[in-house]
Amino acid sequence: MSMGLYNYKKDIAAAEKRIIEATYSQKNKDTIFSFVNVLYAEGLSDARILVTIQPTTISLLILI
Repeated sequence: MSMGLYNYKKDIAAAEKRIIEATYSQKNKDTIFSFVNVLYAEGLSDARILVTIQPTTISLLILI
């Protein structure tokens, strides 16, 4: 197994922590994490999932 240049798992964990600590409603947090589970089930890469749960992207999703 080769080591990648980026540690996406660590970055995803940090992004998830930011979501948990954010002032979003619990319903929005649950929706975000449910969506992340769907992305994993669809087979998306860690890099794509990280882009999806970045704070800027989350803010845009909550506004929709």
